[in-house]
Amino acid sequence: MPPWTSPLQSWGSRLPEINYLIAFAYQTDSHREQAREYYQRQLGLVPGHLASLLGAGTVALDESRFKDSEGFLQSVLARAPDHVQANYEWGLLRFKTHQYDQAIEVFNRVLRLRPDHTQAEYYRCLALSRTHQNAAAEALWHCGRNWKRWIERFGARRSPTRRLAQPVGRVGYPQPIELLPAFPVWLPRAELQ
Repeated sequence: MPPWTSPLQSWGSRLPEINYLIAFAYQTDSHREQAREYYQRQLGLVPGHLASLLGAGTVALDESRFKDSEGFLQSVLARAPDHVQANYEWGLLRFKTHQYDQAIEVFNRVLRLRPDHTQAEYYRCLALSRTHQNAAAEALWHCGRNWKRWIERFGARRSPTRRLAQPVGRVGYPQPIELLPAFPVWLPRAELQ
């Protein structure tokens, strides 16, 4: 246990969200087990604590405990259907459980709520590439269109075309040759602007 948590634990009655704050700190430091414990403590004190439900759902998703994650995220979305992060995590849950059509719908909702959500756009493109083989070309066109924004957000090593190249190759399009990071040669430059 980090030294900063022990003095904070004794303040539980005076700081009603202290368990949530400790859980969030653990989650930020990738200590999922401890984060899960403190989210549960917070939910024991305040059963409908929205941020703790979302945090617990995110931790469960990170640990591939999909049923638990689904329960937490459904609780958040029942109370706040337009919560951007909850919708994103719901889409990610659908993506990780190979329910790509549902994931696309959820990521589209996230993008309607917040059009600059690059992670939702990224996973929507991946889901598009995995649903129908004909959709892979459309997904790559859309992903390539936003390559500058992705490079700024994720860096050149995590470019969308890197992960989408395999499905596109199966459709019969040539493998993208990257002149610039995430810029496939066969996409017309005019369409990317």
